[in-house]
Amino acid sequence: MISAVKSTRTVNISNLLQRAKNGDAEAQTALGDDYLHGWAVHLDLAKAREWFGKAAAAGNARAQYKLGHMYARGTGVTQDRKAAFDWFLKAAEHGYASAQAAVGWYYQRGLTGGAADIGKALQWYRQAALQGSAVARYNMGFMYATGTGVAKDEIEAVKWYRAAAGQGYPQAQLNLGLAYANGLGLKSDYAEAARWYLAAASQGYAKAQYNLGLLYAAGQGVPQDDRVAAQWQRRAAEQGYRKAQYNLGLIYTYGLGVQEDKAEALRWFLEAAEQGYAKAQYHIALAYAKGQGVAPDRLKSAYWLRQAARQDTKKRNTVWP
Repeated sequence: MISAVKSTRTVNISNLLQRAKNGDAEAQTALGDDYLHGWAVHLDLAKAREWFGKAAAAGNARAQYKLGHMYARGTGVTQDRKAAFDWFLKAAEHGYASAQAAVGWYYQRGLTGGAADIGKALQWYRQAALQGSAVARYNMGFMYATGTGVAKDEIEAVKWYRAAAGQGYPQAQLNLGLAYANGLGLKSDYAEAARWYLAAASQGYAKAQYNLGLLYAAGQGVPQDDRVAAQWQRRAAEQGYRKAQYNLGLIYTYGLGVQEDKAEALRWFLEAAEQGYAKAQYHIALAYAKGQGVAPDRLKSAYWLRQAARQDTKKRNTVWP
């Protein structure tokens, strides 16, 4: 059975190659994808670039977009922001939604070789969003949520976030959850917040895992459960999310859903502290001052206290978007 599948795929590649050599741009693009990902052929970035280039020169929008991505990321070519943008723009002008979203991002970030142009970014995002691009819909939501290039409008932001969230886009799922949790643009509903956090968390999105852990710790929208809260904080912490690392330190300090372990608490505080998180640095200073999970050390305590004092501890609004 396996050999039969391989044989069929080999025939398909042979047919694809023949069509590509005959100038079929769709076949050239498909062949470029095969070489880019190593599908049924040996991975060969130079050949991927060659076939995408042929199709792109013939006006194939998907190939132009793929070529733009290769230049944007330096995949098999020298990274070249201008070349990437030029190819994205060509594909966008042919109506390719993913390229339109990319062009919008380049204008928003000022990566076009000139200054940022929020107006043009919004125009391209809207075109892509109306064609169903999840990332463009998320970015539209972000722009309305923050009032970037448009009047701030939480209801409109929620509309775009919901559209992208329904397509499985994890950042939009998180932000829709935050909107429900905080009553931004809709009625506060912790159960709905938990549902959207879970959708994003299940995709491995650390910020959603962190926020879902907070809901379980507080019993908001879900049954209160310190053990489950600790599990979600750990998942986020293991991905390097410093707020979750700090929370996991607190969880081990007080034995919330886990066995109390001051040494393990210190380990997680250190993970967050090394990323400049002031609250974690302060807790390390306390640990060294009191000898919790570590031998008392006044010098180290003073060092971490100074580190914490240097941080900007002003409260930041990280909730929306």
